Amino acid sequence: MFSGAVKDLGWPCIYHAAPNVDHSNPEVREALISWMNYMTRPRNLGYASLRFDFARGYEGKFMKEYVDNTVWPRGELSIGEYWDDGDGTDPGYTTAEMLTKFVDSMDGHVGAFDFPTKKAIHQAAILEDWSLLGSKEKGLPGLMGVRPHLAFTFIDNHDTAPPQAHYPFPDSLPKLLAAHAYMLSHPGIPSVFWMHVYGKRNADGLTNGKEPDVSLTEADGHTDKRGVWVPPNNAGFSWEKTWPGQEPGTVGSQDATQGPSYTGICGTEIKKMVAARSQAGITSTSDVDIVESRKDLYHAVITGRTVYGSARTGASTEDSVYKLVVCIGPACKSVAAPPDSKVVSSGTLHMVHACKVKVAHVDQALDGLHPHTFIASSSKVTKGVTAFAGASRLKRILDDSDVHATFDEFFIDDEDIYVSQDTKAMLNRDDA
Repeated sequence: MFSGAVKDLGWPCIYHAAPNVDHSNPEVREALISWMNYMTRPRNLGYASLRFDFARGYEGKFMKEYVDNTVWPRGELSIGEYWDDGDGTDPGYTTAEMLTKFVDSMDGHVGAFDFPTKKAIHQAAILEDWSLLGSKEKGLPGLMGVRPHLAFTFIDNHDTAPPQAHYPFPDSLPKLLAAHAYMLSHPGIPSVFWMHVYGKRNADGLTNGKEPDVSLTEADGHTDKRGVWVPPNNAGFSWEKTWPGQEPGTVGSQDATQGPSYTGICGTEIKKMVAARSQAGITSTSDVDIVESRKDLYHAVITGRTVYGSARTGASTEDSVYKLVVCIGPACKSVAAPPDSKVVSSGTLHMVHACKVKVAHVDQALDGLHPHTFIASSSKVTKGVTAFAGASRLKRILDDSDVHATFDEFFIDDEDIYVSQDTKAMLNRDDA
């Protein structure tokens, strides 16, 4: 949104395409807040939130002040573009540690584009090593792995993709679909790039100046030096000819004229994945179980929303959770489909299944006043629970309080009562 830096504040990053703005000046900040409120208030222009461009140019405390006086009180999360390219030498220079420090400096009131996760997906595709997407030992990459609720994940944007091509994802349909299968099933806040859904079309509706030949396969063309697929009889981009002295992959070696691209046909599959994420209730902080991670296969199970059983007449008494099962890599078809699952999207390098899994079986409610508090035939305990003792004590606590409607996670086996941590906080410690 605003660019520039004040060097004496220790933020020496200057963006030469825009004037410096002295954010340390209270009058400047007051004027900016007034303008931002005009842009975001529903009765004015009504933009939902704010995106801060070149966020390395000013301290995070100023961004926090801006959002705290505009959109944050309405519950809207803003986003900052913190992208350190190593002074133009490495578009993948930004680390998870850098972004963590950035978002923590604003107490989580502003998220960030997850460039290190973009790098992990990018490198997995370029090197064809899908273990780079995460492992049990190392967890998930990028800001997604440490602050997922503040991580805006993406595959390409207007800076990384052509015509600027600062960091273009390989123009391969199977790899692009595999990347979306990963991003749209995993934690974080996914950002889908318009051109990946609708194609790169000119004013006449033609993709890069000519009709796309969807019959072409990867084998018909080749990958040029920038990692971009080009069709037959196209030599591709020459780094040395266009940008003398620049190495492939550096920020300076941008490509203003890319050859034909056929990624627009990804739209149908991307929309399926988006719908599956929504229906399964996958959130920015959903749990991920990485089953297997090797060069030719990344296999993970992502847990979504829970559907609780009920003791009411005619209702199911089973508790279930929705899950997405994602397999990426050449060996993706070697993994058996989960029982009673449905295929969301399938391709050469990806397979996404959706399933509903029973997590507990219940026989009857504690009593008629508490239809969501079950006496269970199973002693299975859900993650993050605390034990209480005595069904009679639980019943007394519920009868004496106004919180019984929130008790949806009880599993009672004989005299052991298991209560979620959130529920425990609502109970009187003396009663516990």
